[in-house]
Parts: sequence; structure tokens; C-alpha cells
Amino acid sequence: MDKNCIFCDISSKKIPAHIIYEDELIMAILDQRPTRQGHTLIIPKVHVDYFMNLDKKLATHIVLTGNKLAKRMMGALKPTPLRVGFVVHGAIPHVHYHILPQYEETDITSGTMATCKDGKVVFDHELIPVANDKEQQAMVKLLSM
Repeated sequence: MDKNCIFCDISSKKIPAHIIYEDELIMAILDQRPTRQGHTLIIPKVHVDYFMNLDKKLATHIVLTGNKLAKRMMGALKPTPLRVGFVVHGAIPHVHYHILPQYEETDITSGTMATCKDGKVVFDHELIPVANDKEQQAMVKLLSM
């Protein structure tokens, strides 16, 4: 655990989250600022800074759980014409995987939080509104495994 890490605080339940799945190794939570409804993060309960530093067992477990969750999402949310995306990304130095339904090509690249400043693309998660708690609770019921 890293005392300055928001994901460590979430996995130790010091900070509340909308939990879709949890076991001894990982936790799947709804993103507080979802690109699309159902946007979920899978985080390891141990603090690991980067994807390349995950051990094989934990990396495999995250991917297999992501696969199950993606199938559940596909069936429940039916993101047509596309699919459910699985991405390793983020500015927080604690491994986290995004699983999100893609209704448009830009959903996976978070086009909703991208702006152009001085000829450069700048990403700002603050441009995505915080999710409505009632909608998040309904999504937990729909997607929980």
C-alpha cells in the first residue's frame, strides 16, 4: 500500500467506490468520471506502479477478469456498432485497466476529455462530469459478477 495513492485507499476501503467485482487480488470499480456508462476500472489491491511490473499471476488474473466483465458488459449494455474496449492507461501511478463500452470510435481515446491547445492535444479528466450516484448504483446491479 502507498499512503498517497487513491487506488490503494479505494482497495483498502478508506474511500468508497461502486464495486462491480472483488476478490483477494483485485477490485473492479465504476469510474467516477465515466466516458460511457459502465466504464469500469480493474485495480490490483497491492500497489504496483506500472503494468510491466505486474507479476504473471496478477497480470493474468486481471486480464481474465476483464474478459469476463467485458462479456457481461457486452450482453447487458449492447454497445453497438462497436465493442467493449480494454485499455491500460492513466496518470495515476497504480496499475489500472479501463474496461468500457464503445459506442463510438472516440470512446476508447476519451475524446470527450481532449482539447487542442497551442497545436497539442491535451487530456483533462475534469471535462468529464462526475457520475450520478443513482445511475452508478443501477450499473453496479446490472454488471456485478
